[in-house]
Amino acid sequence: MKKSIFVFLLLTTFSFLPLYAQLYYPATIDEALKEGAHSVIRHEEVFFKVKSISEGTYHFKQVITILNEKSSDHIFRIDYDGDSKVGKIEATLYDAFGQKVRKIKSNEIRDYSSVSSFSIYEDSRYKRLEVKHNSYPYTIELEYEMQVKGIHFVTFNSWVIQGFLQSVEHATYQLEIPSDQGFQYRQSNFDGEPSIKEEKGKKIYRWEVKNLLAKKRVPYGPKVFDILPVLWLSPEEFKYDQYKGSMKTWADYGQFMNQLIEGRTELPDAFVSELKGLVADADTRKEKIDRLYRYLQTNMRYVSVQLGIGGWQPFEASFVSDKKYGDCKALSNFMYAMLKAVDIESYQVLITRGTLNYEVRQDFTNTVFNHMVLHVPAEDYWLECTSSDLPPNYLGSDNINRNVLLITPEGGKVVKTPNLTAEDNQENHKVVMLLKPDGSVEASVKVFASGASHEGYRRAERRLSQEEKNKWLTRISDLPSFTIQDFTIEASKTKPEAEVSYTLQIPRYAARAGKRLFVPLNAFNKWEYVPRVMKTRTQNVFIETSYWDRDEIILDIPEGFQLESVPVEEKRIESSMGHYDVKVFQRGKQLIMNRDFKLEAGEYPASEYHNLRQFFKEISKLDAMKVVLVEKKT
Repeated sequence: MKKSIFVFLLLTTFSFLPLYAQLYYPATIDEALKEGAHSVIRHEEVFFKVKSISEGTYHFKQVITILNEKSSDHIFRIDYDGDSKVGKIEATLYDAFGQKVRKIKSNEIRDYSSVSSFSIYEDSRYKRLEVKHNSYPYTIELEYEMQVKGIHFVTFNSWVIQGFLQSVEHATYQLEIPSDQGFQYRQSNFDGEPSIKEEKGKKIYRWEVKNLLAKKRVPYGPKVFDILPVLWLSPEEFKYDQYKGSMKTWADYGQFMNQLIEGRTELPDAFVSELKGLVADADTRKEKIDRLYRYLQTNMRYVSVQLGIGGWQPFEASFVSDKKYGDCKALSNFMYAMLKAVDIESYQVLITRGTLNYEVRQDFTNTVFNHMVLHVPAEDYWLECTSSDLPPNYLGSDNINRNVLLITPEGGKVVKTPNLTAEDNQENHKVVMLLKPDGSVEASVKVFASGASHEGYRRAERRLSQEEKNKWLTRISDLPSFTIQDFTIEASKTKPEAEVSYTLQIPRYAARAGKRLFVPLNAFNKWEYVPRVMKTRTQNVFIETSYWDRDEIILDIPEGFQLESVPVEEKRIESSMGHYDVKVFQRGKQLIMNRDFKLEAGEYPASEYHNLRQFFKEISKLDAMKVVLVEKKT
């Protein structure tokens, strides 16, 4: 009773405070906003003022309450570069009672280079601030302003309203733009059109959101861009350096990219003659492409130089020919130039590599790309020009199944990169185990891997010493402690495939109890993951990657032992997402397990989540099965 009275009096006291002052008091947060949240954005104001087609001012203010130690929202990062400058940053810390603890000192704001390991120079930098307190909840107020030019202006400052496990009490985004300038916007996962106000020579657009409840990631859930609320913006007209461009359509944006490429595809005459000689006896266009691609991989190295407009504009092809290095744009442009020299047309391709936080749309133009590859339309050939070891016409799993922008002579054109099917992504094991009475095993393993499943092996073959390969195999294996006798990898030069062979000594593979040995059959490629139980599933199930494993495991039964029991001799599990087959049988002194597991990528109804979980649960159980061998009586 006393506690209830105290809470009532506390809340009543807070209700008499000015509205803005209440933001510093965690006790005023609605309980619904705390549910499932690690932090709450109490108030956020974003103001982006467009001054011209080449520059603007970005102002950010946020009051956020950190509810517990699981939140990382007490860490702030502000990215900038040589074109865009960050002004004064102010931050203040408040305790659980809304009392000001301290103002953050300027020397607590660290400044770092964003230069990546593969770059020799970038002008990208970021400010980092970490605000900690010794008790929860606590509140942070952050405010800063940035003068925006170059890439930061052309990409406009879109509004990421909410993160996972974060709720939003109140937030606004205001865009001020000259009346004679146009822009485009797209709202994702939140309602409410902007208010629009016209003043002399300018238009002001304002978006507002209130009381957004926390969202959490779910197993096999939708992509981030299908869940979290984001406001995407892009300018219709812009100027970067001396180049003018438009994002009214993808075709327009492609023409801007053509400006950046124009005059940069010429190669020295002597080098062109060398290229023509290199492909003179090639029988097909594909063979010509493959030879030039191998030349690129053998002679050029990937080094990134990102400075100003150089973040988007490639080096001249002649520069790459002379210096023997370039970034993704430069190497793609160089490959384009080599193909052009032997009369093969290709298109440079803007792509988002890696995890997709945004899917490029046909009906909305904005530049979210971070990479460039090459496409040869006559053969529908895709070339990852930064790789020194991938086979031709294989982009890698980081680039598959996504919308990209072809830079054609007519402008930009949105198309989709190829996907990888289960047949493409295979990992098949043949394991022969010589089991000894003490439970130790000598295992000979051969692996065929293709598609996404082979990429780790290919990287290991190319980049690791033998000692490093052995350590890598030890790290990725779930086996008990073992010694590697030999380990070889042979990745195909022409196909996305690898063949692997290794022999292991495993001293404690089977457990002995009296006269019995308990022997796991499939310890080399077993499925263990079972997603958590969800009482209510509202989001569809998304399986992103298809693959197909077919394994044969042969166990040599030691002399003096015989098979006593097998948990399952044969079973097939059918699912809308795939299938699993297992068969265990004895042939002479050998026990053989055949395993066939196929998983199909796709979007499935939310009602299928329980079935997916049961599917994986049964598979993990079957993959963990142990057979029992018993010593024969003498």
